[in-house]
Amino acid sequence: MAFRTPRRIFATLGGDGRDVNFLFDPLEQASFCEIAPEALAPVPGGWGRMGWTRCDLKKVDEAIFLAASEAAHARAAQARKSGRAKRA
Repeated sequence: MAFRTPRRIFATLGGDGRDVNFLFDPLEQASFCEIAPEALAPVPGGWGRMGWTRCDLKKVDEAIFLAASEAAHARAAQARKSGRAKRA
C-alpha cells in the first residue's frame, strides 16, 4: 500500500504490515536514523541511497512515527509545489 500526495508517494506499507518505508531527503534520513536507530534505517542498496528509510512499527514510538510521516509528507508536498514552479 502506498501513501501519497496527489502526485507523489511519500511512504509505503510493507505487505506483512510490520514496517513502513518513508522517503526522506538525505539530511532527514540521517537525522531520523540517528534519533531512533533501533526503529529506522536506510533501505539496503540503491533505494536507501535515494532516501527510502525502513521504519519498524514494533520498535518505533508514536512521536517519532508521527514526526517521520509528517516530514516525508511535507517533502512530497513541497516537491510537487516546486515542480509546478519549474513548469510555469
